[in-house]
Amino acid sequence: MNKFTLPTILVLLRKIPFHRKLGILERLFGKQLKKAGVVWAGTSAGPIWKLDLQNHTHRWIVYGDYEGPGFIRWAKKWVRKDSIVVDSGANIGQVLLYLAPKIKTGTWIAVEPHPMARKWLKECLQEQDGWRVRVEPFGLGEHLDRCSMSEDWGGDILGSHTHLQTGTGDIPVMTLDYYARKNFITKIRLWKLDMEGGEEAALRGAEELFRQRAIEALVMETDEKRFPEAVAFMQARGFSCYSWDGTPMMKVPRKFFGNVLFLLSRK
Repeated sequence: MNKFTLPTILVLLRKIPFHRKLGILERLFGKQLKKAGVVWAGTSAGPIWKLDLQNHTHRWIVYGDYEGPGFIRWAKKWVRKDSIVVDSGANIGQVLLYLAPKIKTGTWIAVEPHPMARKWLKECLQEQDGWRVRVEPFGLGEHLDRCSMSEDWGGDILGSHTHLQTGTGDIPVMTLDYYARKNFITKIRLWKLDMEGGEEAALRGAEELFRQRAIEALVMETDEKRFPEAVAFMQARGFSCYSWDGTPMMKVPRKFFGNVLFLLSRK
């Protein structure tokens, strides 16, 4: 593994907290980094990771906290050393590389159905010492099923669960309820859903866990159209809605796109 040498000024700047860091560093260094392509680079979190610097989300990992500091800061406080975390749509580990090192006795369950993304993730994890990460080769859904996925993957096309087609293919699909029973999981500290539109089906496959109040926090990607339904679904199961950074969302915004956090309300 040959480590790519980042510009010295970039390494210095990323240590300094300032507003709109990812966007500013992208303007300063984006074109230069993009030319490097696929490299092993030191991330802002510390670990050396294999990154495709042609992809803007991979460059974020070099600049600072992935998708901004709000969620990462909250999650570092929320995730404990004994936590069980389910990362559905783990992709190449864009989120787990910031948080998995904190888990010492629990397990980070990285669910990634795309073979190329999963191979990439495993290659990165082989370079880490003592991380308690279990990589699972299936997708999460509403029923036990099979699926196929687009082979398009690379450059800026690095989304997980992209073009997932259920009912055919050789990739298994299971429910989170089934997986939890099979692996004797009774408490999930955090469930991250980033499945490019497959989040709702995965939620419906976890009704048993919701009834048992076994999921303590859930963060999911949504959009303006799906957001009201997602909030109603989770509120009906005892969850309160929060912004990506853990602050209470007092009312549903008129327009919304991005990630939303749900925390299990106290009885």
